Parts: sequence; C-alpha cells; structure tokens
Amino acid sequence: MGAMLGTAFGQLVHALLPGVTASPGAYGLVGMGAVVAAASRAPMTAILIIFELTGEYRIILPLMFAVALATGISHLLSRDTIYTLKLRRPRHRDRPGAASQHRRPAHRG
Repeated sequence: MGAMLGTAFGQLVHALLPGVTASPGAYGLVGMGAVVAAASRAPMTAILIIFELTGEYRIILPLMFAVALATGISHLLSRDTIYTLKLRRPRHRDRPGAASQHRRPAHRG
C-alpha cells in the first residue's frame, strides 16, 4: 500500500514539477519504507531493508524523514504494532462451543 500511494504521489508531483523532483519510483520506495516502519515500529529495519534493496544513497534522507514521521504518527494512533495487536485479541478457540478438531480432550482419571 505504501509503494502504491508513494508512487501515485510521486507521479502527481513529477507531473507538476518535472525538473525538480525525483522519479515516481523513488517516492514509491520511500512510501513503502514508511508504511513498513509504521506498521512494525521498526524504523531502522525499514531504512536498512530499503537501502539494501536499492543501494540508492539519494533516497536516504527522504526515507529517514518519512520513516520517522510515520513511526511518530503510528505511536500517536495506536499503542500496538501489527505483531502485538494479534496477541491482544481474545482467543477464539477458547470460547464455549468453539472446540477445535486439533485439541485433545483433557485426561481425567
């Protein structure tokens, strides 16, 4: 989603200011890194992955700015990451009447 939105924004900006801006693909990479950092709350990981993926030095500063901004907004909107959110949800298999086929019956004896 971040790559799509970043590329769309990059195409819009590139159409308005073609000589001043970077290619729309660079905006897509920055958007992708920002969404990964915001969802996982791992900004350094997102920056390193995008940099290792591209090897492009010119996007490091915009990437760092977008990742920092996205991580900050993510902290303001939710206390959970995509990983901790699932852990906080109630377990559906423990509800009465929702027995799983994979569970063994308790041995009582």
